[in-house]
Amino acid sequence: SAEPLIRETLAAHLERYPEKHPRVFSARAHLASVLSDQGLNAEALEIYDVMLPQAQAMWGPDHRNVLTMRSNRAVELEILGEHDRAWAEQTELVDLSVRLLGASHPDTLNRMANTAGVATSLGKFDLASEYFQQVLEAYDETQVDPFSRIVVLNNLAFSLERQGKREDALVIQRRATADYEEHLEDGNMSTLISRNNLAILLMKTGHAEASVVEANKNYEMGRKYQAGHKFVTFPFRMNLGRCLAAAERFEDAEVELLAVYGELQGDPGATDASKARIREVLAQTYQAWGKEGEAAKYLDATGE
Repeated sequence: SAEPLIRETLAAHLERYPEKHPRVFSARAHLASVLSDQGLNAEALEIYDVMLPQAQAMWGPDHRNVLTMRSNRAVELEILGEHDRAWAEQTELVDLSVRLLGASHPDTLNRMANTAGVATSLGKFDLASEYFQQVLEAYDETQVDPFSRIVVLNNLAFSLERQGKREDALVIQRRATADYEEHLEDGNMSTLISRNNLAILLMKTGHAEASVVEANKNYEMGRKYQAGHKFVTFPFRMNLGRCLAAAERFEDAEVELLAVYGELQGDPGATDASKARIREVLAQTYQAWGKEGEAAKYLDATGE
């Protein structure tokens, strides 16, 4: 870790230079960034709280460096669960960025995406969709890093789905999955997660057979390339079972779901939440199949 060396450098600068010297300032900013990367967000926030007034005094409130520092500070607030404070800061920063840098400037778009993320945390899915859509439209007109676009696509699909706009979410999720497949190797976890989301959206929008195709492909790819991550691949197989049930292929669904149930029950590392979830899905599947007696076995196990 670079953290000890950066702390030593900061301490040495503080002995040699005044508090507001550029070298002290730079070392503090570097330390805050490293702490954030390590998940020490509260300490990173404390450093930004110290530095921000200094930055505003040095450069003025509208300077690009000040906006960047405020953005970094707002991200720390969001990570720490201070969603309302992060929302107030991010929305103000978006307005400032649009005025000072322009609506299509990369910094502005990054702040819009961050603001959309805060909106999602607050359950403001309509506002999140608006921000993500603006960012996506700008990205589509430029040669942006494809992975930045994919992240926005995934987040936009999620916010649309949470508003009940599942057909719109499906269109966006198809794009995200296709982009992952184009730019990442087979079996990459990000691609698998995106295709898993696509399969579930297909299922929820009444495209049951298409959902089975995607879910089966996803499970097979996950089993091939991510065999060591069983608690990731278990949900993929469970969702294959859900898609099969939605297609009224109940016998096939039962095979997949009971296999997951058996493996989870026999694994001491399986969480209670994952065991409860597979029982719930089995019960729902048997109910849809008209087998209330079988469903009752799993409902009883959940205490329902």
